[in-house]
Amino acid sequence: MKKQIVTGIFSLFFGFLSFSFSSFSAYAEQAVRFDNLAVHYSAIPTTFLSPEVATQYQIQRSRYAALLNISVLDQNKDNQAVMASITGHAKNLLGNRFPLEFRQVKEGSAIYYLAEIKHTHEDKLQFEIQVLTAGGTTNTLTFEQTFYTD
Repeated sequence: MKKQIVTGIFSLFFGFLSFSFSSFSAYAEQAVRFDNLAVHYSAIPTTFLSPEVATQYQIQRSRYAALLNISVLDQNKDNQAVMASITGHAKNLLGNRFPLEFRQVKEGSAIYYLAEIKHTHEDKLQFEIQVLTAGGTTNTLTFEQTFYTD
């Protein structure tokens, strides 16, 4: 029962994001696999969050800010959340690097990592994120995304 509640909370958060942003396919959640791990990631404008959700997670809503959300799940253990050390940076087309400061959020057995980043209109950012798990393995997640101000 507890697992269902926690899974429900985790699903609710990602469901909220998916539902809220379903018409914005550029901001859809994505996942990559590294052996038995599934690393889910999304990067969305903070204005997509309701003021209540932003307050709950201490996120500043701004048309010039985006939120990165990373979660690591062990597919060999029924998609159980895995603790990890998440570090990384974003780089714009001019080559300027912006460090990402991730903070861990736990809700029951759900674990995700949030980082905020500033951007300008039509800013294309390349992300390089290192995911270090308890087993000592580091995997690198790379993706790019263009952000727009609304």
